[in-house]
Amino acid sequence: IGGSIQAQLVNIEARRIQSDSNKVVFNLGLNGNYSNNDGTKLLLMSTNLLSSLKTKNLKGIFLLLGNFELSKSGEQEFANSWFGHFRYNHEFTPVVRGEVFVQLLNNSLLFIDLRNLVGVGPRFKLVNSKPFNLYLGTSYMHEWERSSRYDSRTQANRLSSYLSFTLKPGESGFQLTNTSYYQPNLAYVADYRFLDEMQFALAITKHVSLLYTMRYYFDSAAPDGGYQRTLNLTFGINFKW
Repeated sequence: IGGSIQAQLVNIEARRIQSDSNKVVFNLGLNGNYSNNDGTKLLLMSTNLLSSLKTKNLKGIFLLLGNFELSKSGEQEFANSWFGHFRYNHEFTPVVRGEVFVQLLNNSLLFIDLRNLVGVGPRFKLVNSKPFNLYLGTSYMHEWERSSRYDSRTQANRLSSYLSFTLKPGESGFQLTNTSYYQPNLAYVADYRFLDEMQFALAITKHVSLLYTMRYYFDSAAPDGGYQRTLNLTFGINFKW
């Protein structure tokens, strides 16, 4: 059940800054590991960037995301990908926001040399209560993709829609979040991508939480002409100060 190839539809909802108290947020993570066990070499490297800046009137939010991941043993690669994402979010009313975004992405294991995205659309806050929040977003998105392995260059106009909710009952320390994305090609709806990501978090202390994430991704028209499907289950621990 787990896959070493990460889905190429990035869940931006999981990376949004939800705190209204911080006008500027900057997080940078660097991880690396090298091991040599009787000649079997394993190299792991990853970086994560998350930065958020709110405008003076607090109605606009700039979001910058970046990620690089490399995992290989000898000449065999298990992961080799990167992406960069820039988004501006503007509040028009307490319910309606507008968003514009640009994204660049590469994944050598999926033979995607470069995928560029530009998009714009509204975001709606459907429910805003203490235990439960529900958001709906829908954007027009133009996509360019290049794959040297299959000697292909494609363009597509897509609809990018998502439904996201967060459930955090009382002071239990439990939180459930789920986001579903659907991205059909407007010229050929049989060409679509779907992503569902669900995360359970349980706070053990004020600073330590246990995490379980399930991620399912499906692409009906992959660069090789077939389809791609991945399911990832992740267990982890999170430290926060």
